[in-house]
Amino acid sequence: AVIIALQQIPLVFGVTKAEGTHTISVAFETLSRALTEKIHIASISIAFATLTIKRLWPRIKKAAGIRIHLPASIVAITLVTTVTHFLSLDIDRIGELPRQLSFTDNFSIGDISPFSFAYAAIAIALLGAIESLLSARVADGMAHKEIDHEQRAHDPKKELMGQGLATIASACVGGLPATGAIARTSVNVHSGARTRLAAIVHALFLLAVVLFLAPIVSLIPTAALAGVLIGTSLRIANPQSVKEALQSTYKFRIVYVVTALAVVFIDLMWGVAIGILLEKILNKAR
Repeated sequence: AVIIALQQIPLVFGVTKAEGTHTISVAFETLSRALTEKIHIASISIAFATLTIKRLWPRIKKAAGIRIHLPASIVAITLVTTVTHFLSLDIDRIGELPRQLSFTDNFSIGDISPFSFAYAAIAIALLGAIESLLSARVADGMAHKEIDHEQRAHDPKKELMGQGLATIASACVGGLPATGAIARTSVNVHSGARTRLAAIVHALFLLAVVLFLAPIVSLIPTAALAGVLIGTSLRIANPQSVKEALQSTYKFRIVYVVTALAVVFIDLMWGVAIGILLEKILNKAR
């Protein structure tokens, strides 16, 4: 949740993202750059307006007696995009999207050594697997708490098998490795997703956007997307969830806090590795 929120700083302040690999250092450098440059009030206002609409929509929907299920994120982005378009605000937008699908079969690893190639491949595979399983675990908790207490938990083996097959298929046409992502997963669950069909519909919708709705989507302010994702991060790491975690056992609290800090200050893979190692050490000590 913290990583998702920090990654939105460039979009909220309308500045270029700083270079770097550590989320926290990139966030601070980007923020300092934003404060020294001209502050984009419009971008900040758009992100705040999107977040506000997203949070208030359930109450508005109930008060107005609207029975049609409209995800708060869609409502917020639609309203904000419409207003900013008619006001002709000078802000960053998604911009032109490709209107056709392109494939490539021109594969070459160039002068990369076999060791470097294998190291990169293994690192990407591990990162993708860890992120997907963490996303699935978080989605299980969210679905259990918000949608259905009888919701069946995910199957890690099926999750990784599906991801592996998807990555192979993607690679065959020059695409990127496939992985689950907590931001999109969280938005999906909050929008009422219950089954694996939601992921398929999500993919088909993105395909339809590329092929048919690119001109409309290109008008969406990037700050509006940042507002949606900040709202998602707030729901993931709400105070009640953090309080419940910190009220657990002494060992759990230590692992929880250290892992969270390592993920934010270093990266996801190191954070998970440090958390697992610390848990093993505490178990041995016990």
